[in-house]
Amino acid sequence: MKSIRISLPDLQYIRYLYYSFIKLVDTDKAEVRVLDKAVELVAKGDDIRPVLRSTIMHAVELGRDYKERKFGSDFPLSGNDKKIFKELLNELGLSGNNINMLKALEEYAETIIKIDGNELKSAFESYSTRLSPLQAFLLETYSLTRAPFFDSKYEHKPKMNLHQMMICSAGYIAARCSRSRIGEDAVAVLVLPLNLKVTRYDFYKNIREIVKELPGMSPEEAVILWIALHIPNDFSEDMLILCVKEPGQSIQLVSSITVSSDLLLRATRLNTLREKGEYVVERLKMLLRDALTKGARPKPEIDDAIEYVKLLYLAVQEGYENEILELALRSSRREASLASANSNDVVRRRRIATSARLISDILLKEIMNRKR
Repeated sequence: MKSIRISLPDLQYIRYLYYSFIKLVDTDKAEVRVLDKAVELVAKGDDIRPVLRSTIMHAVELGRDYKERKFGSDFPLSGNDKKIFKELLNELGLSGNNINMLKALEEYAETIIKIDGNELKSAFESYSTRLSPLQAFLLETYSLTRAPFFDSKYEHKPKMNLHQMMICSAGYIAARCSRSRIGEDAVAVLVLPLNLKVTRYDFYKNIREIVKELPGMSPEEAVILWIALHIPNDFSEDMLILCVKEPGQSIQLVSSITVSSDLLLRATRLNTLREKGEYVVERLKMLLRDALTKGARPKPEIDDAIEYVKLLYLAVQEGYENEILELALRSSRREASLASANSNDVVRRRRIATSARLISDILLKEIMNRKR
């Protein structure tokens, strides 16, 4: 069995879970071909099934890493999911109360090697009416695409077979990179690829190292700048970052952030800041950390940092020069106005203003050098 064709689902969020699974495929062992509403995996050896097995086990390893970091359970199951999960275990020939999703995926990885090729092809290409999706796969039908004028009900009720449930489970586990807070909410942070570009990078190895250090998930501009600062320059991936409040009784979307590779390419002035050395980079990280630590109660120093970061988000992109001037003006004025005060809060506000002013000075000098 040299290749397999995997049909992509119509629901956008579930399709992104499929993308997350496919991003785990070792491209040294298989070629990923993007077709119309499907993906074909072609083994560079004789059989695609060992590649599928190693892809599933990669997800299991990421799930173990998540648990070892004490971010949460191996997989979020709501009260309504328990019956579905039991049916899923029955499909795998497993029973017992102590079997979790990682164990189910391990068993599935061993099973997939033995499945007849024609049976496997049929299962990946067509949908069944047997298993209801787990709540973790249904963000789209709950809140992901709801808008202020949404006044109807979703009529689409997807059903899945065992193999499609396992793809989504592996995709969710891979995408679930970290935990964070938004206000009073503790959230799981999911990073989903928005396309299937083939790059030389291990998508989740890079993303997990970046996201796990994020001190918060708001404001959006600070999150995007943090990722842009840390990611390799040629990492041309489009990403959807979802902050999800996991079961409990239900799963809820708290925030979604799109990180566009086009924006990362436009943010060329970040390279100017990187080239100034570790001192400047640490100042920038400090400013982003301050902006990302906003809590439920307002703090003037954090509000200052957010104000500067929102300007900096535009200032680092080509074509935005007025924002650099505005950043320089606001930060230098505030730095001067706070120069004589000595309380802890004011000292912190002055430090944040100094960082923003230093960064704006570098960006202004870069523009002036270009115009000479």
